[in-house]
Amino acid sequence: MTTTIQISIYDWSIMEELVFEAQISSIEEFLALTYRFDKKVKYKKATDKNWYHAKTMIKRLFKKDVAKNRPVIKFVTTNDLNKIGEEKRKAEEEKRKAEEEARLKKEKEELEWEQWRKANPKFTIEQIKSMSEVELTNRLVDLYIEDYYIGKTDYNSYNGPFNTYLTEIAYIELQISSGLADRAHYHAMEALCGGKLTYKTNRHPMSEIFRLTDDFELVSLNRA
Repeated sequence: MTTTIQISIYDWSIMEELVFEAQISSIEEFLALTYRFDKKVKYKKATDKNWYHAKTMIKRLFKKDVAKNRPVIKFVTTNDLNKIGEEKRKAEEEKRKAEEEARLKKEKEELEWEQWRKANPKFTIEQIKSMSEVELTNRLVDLYIEDYYIGKTDYNSYNGPFNTYLTEIAYIELQISSGLADRAHYHAMEALCGGKLTYKTNRHPMSEIFRLTDDFELVSLNRA
């Protein structure tokens, strides 16, 4: 026997109740219908005055089928609700602590970054061009550190003379040897680790990613 039912959905984004209609003839079809909606819905027959949740509607529509199909239920075990509650509270507390540690770590990194920025004055392009190889290497150490903090905080406050801090890194890397650039990168990572570097650094030269134009613009090597 086919039954026509109505489906009620509250769409709060437009502040309206949406009413649909469908025909079903079995519990299977009704269950399949309920899985089509990702929101809480209610159901009723066209002649019903009230709306019902799915479980109640199944009993009203298929009372005989529900009564016939009674699977055997076998007792398995019991679980301590106090233990379950304690485990849940412990998991929530660990999550809260992890979030708090992450927040404090980010605040510490932002503070360290701000202190580092105040300790490193702005240079002009002419000053950078006139720097010795040692001065350029030291400057590159600072830029690698700045690259780290910008990546961690998503806050780019580079105030150097080039368009971006990556442009300045690319420029300086071209002015010194690869060995000195590697050494600058190592010292930067060492400083970020508190002077104790526990891993092998792996520098990726800007020249492998970008081409630096005569007017100090970075052009991606992958650009068609």
